[in-house]
Amino acid sequence: MDFSVISQLRAKKFWWLDVMLYFAVSLLIAAGFCYFVFSVKSGMIKKQISDAASSLDTVGTQEQKAQEKQVNDYIKKINDFNNLFKNHKFVSNGFAFMQNETMPYIWFKQFGLDQKGASIQLSGQADNMDNFSRQVANFEKSKYVKKVGMLNSTVGSDGKISFSVNLTLDPKIFTYIADLSLIVQKNEKTQQSQAPQIPAEVTAGAVKEPAKSNQKMITVQENTATVSFMPTPAKQSQPKTFIILAVVIFSAIIILAIIAIIVFKKLNAN
Repeated sequence: MDFSVISQLRAKKFWWLDVMLYFAVSLLIAAGFCYFVFSVKSGMIKKQISDAASSLDTVGTQEQKAQEKQVNDYIKKINDFNNLFKNHKFVSNGFAFMQNETMPYIWFKQFGLDQKGASIQLSGQADNMDNFSRQVANFEKSKYVKKVGMLNSTVGSDGKISFSVNLTLDPKIFTYIADLSLIVQKNEKTQQSQAPQIPAEVTAGAVKEPAKSNQKMITVQENTATVSFMPTPAKQSQPKTFIILAVVIFSAIIILAIIAIIVFKKLNAN
């Protein structure tokens, strides 16, 4: 290994090596100091949060806390109720669908409902071909019918039409809908679901007390309960002294390092 390069570097004092050295040292010192400052600041913020959380337990009267607990119980029951309806399938909606979509002078003698496959197999009789065509067209126009298949029809000796048809339905028809009469509106109105209502003693209004310092106010609206606190006289926010101090010291270290480099270069030049 040739050590002449190292000796040459010692003999020739390159100024950029000094610049890099001082700059690296100043950055290291500034980074360590900033880490210390922000660690202290983080600890103080965590302590403030802990103090604020503990002070919340002492806010409000016993009656208010009991009312808050009651509201939270209602919210839990409502959420459980909503999850139940979201996961439950209502086969009875298929019967309501057929009741609303069946045209006059149409009779069904066989009815098969496949909830998993979302399909209905029908066998029935129509008064004449015109009424049968109207019934098929009515099925095709329904927004809950995806496909009308396996359509067979025969004309009897009395002129009546015997038919069989398979309807492929939209699976959404088996979900919870508060008003079943809205399921099969003939594209005249938009379906609107109604969510379970909160009991009357809660929906009667907000639970309020005369305004006091740090007072809780529980408000129930639709399916949402909001717990808010009355504003208290705001304390003047302390300036971010730690951040400002860190920036100032960091800038001072950089400036001192630059000044030291300039002085060192002038001394070497002399």
